Amino acid sequence: MRPVHQGGSLETQFPHLRGDAHAGADAGARTGWKIPALAVLATVVTIVLAAIVVPSARKTLDFRQQPAPEPYAGDPAFEQMRWSDLVPSGWDPAERIRTLQQRHTGIGDSDPRARALLAQMREVLDQAPADASLAGRRIRIPGYVVPLGGASRSTTEFLLVPYFGACIHTPPPPANQVIHVVTTEPVKGLAAMDAVWVRGTVEVTRVETATAISGYRLRGATVEAYDTSRKR
Repeated sequence: MRPVHQGGSLETQFPHLRGDAHAGADAGARTGWKIPALAVLATVVTIVLAAIVVPSARKTLDFRQQPAPEPYAGDPAFEQMRWSDLVPSGWDPAERIRTLQQRHTGIGDSDPRARALLAQMREVLDQAPADASLAGRRIRIPGYVVPLGGASRSTTEFLLVPYFGACIHTPPPPANQVIHVVTTEPVKGLAAMDAVWVRGTVEVTRVETATAISGYRLRGATVEAYDTSRKR
């Protein structure tokens, strides 16, 4: 398992869930946080799974909360898609999370089983299924850029996530809420957490990076800036 990029702390991103106890040890690849009180952990994972707005120090769009999109007038070959459309019907990870919580009731933060619980919760997110029926669809979807690799003036691949801070300041979303974008031409000037529109052809394939696991890839993608001053 690859090491995770460590971003801001849970206490910064989730001030209302602040806990007193911290184990201080990394919980493994892609967890993105250090172990606080287990009740806090469970709540944070539930927030991620339920697609509730992630608290942020700055006001940003959460693309998971966008209404049904209007038809895309720019190119009728592409359909505008919501992030909720990427989640297979009937997928309910909350039940699995509740089962894990019940099995580990009463253990303390210093208990080795606490780390195991966190790893299992992370596994639920990383194994989130993709919707096979989306393969081959040509879509347009908004999101935030998560760079892959080192600093560069141009890029041909990055991760797209639905809310600000994901994979950098907060743990990665479920795999079916992360898209691996591969562009037709190098894109210049992209920075972490830039809001963009991406167009491309969907591949339902699991891509594992040091930052996150994605359940989808967009091939032959083109990228344009998202106008955050108005809804589109």
